Amino acid sequence: MNGLLLTSKEENLPIQLMYLSDQGEASHRLVIITQIQKDYIKAYYFYKKQPRTLKVLDEGRELIAVE
Repeated sequence: MNGLLLTSKEENLPIQLMYLSDQGEASHRLVIITQIQKDYIKAYYFYKKQPRTLKVLDEGRELIAVE
């Protein structure tokens, strides 16, 4: 998964992310990754036209919205 996130960041390409919300519900977002850190990912979220921060859990296999 890290390869796809890095490609989105480096090439400014939108990707569809599936993640778990704070309530544990699965959801998805169309985003462009802007920053990748060990504990979180920052991305531009197209639907709300705003940046979002996603917490990384389980070595990047799960994302939790931090908004």
